[in-house]
Amino acid sequence: MVFIVNHLLLKEIFRYLNATPSSRCINEGECLVNASHIISCGKTTETQDTIKIQGLCLQTSALSSAPHIIIGQFNVSQEEVVIDSFTCSCKAGCGGCCKHIAAVLIYCTRLYS
Repeated sequence: MVFIVNHLLLKEIFRYLNATPSSRCINEGECLVNASHIISCGKTTETQDTIKIQGLCLQTSALSSAPHIIIGQFNVSQEEVVIDSFTCSCKAGCGGCCKHIAAVLIYCTRLYS
């Protein structure tokens, strides 16, 4: 099992994405994870209070094209993990709340279930 971010809670994902369990980005992100479209996800750097990760997600509209690149940062303490910022190379990714970002965040929670 790969250790990326321990104790990332779903409520923190909902807070960061300004979403609910029925939000489009959450539903589509979960579908991407279930379809195994997250092909890579891991830490790039880690300090005492931050973790940076990068993920790759296949494009649903062009599976043979280059994957979307998702880059993010978590602020960590012994008590909690807070999502600081995320970007994605897709058209909607600059806003920090696309389905690919949701998928990577959901993927991180499933590593520990």
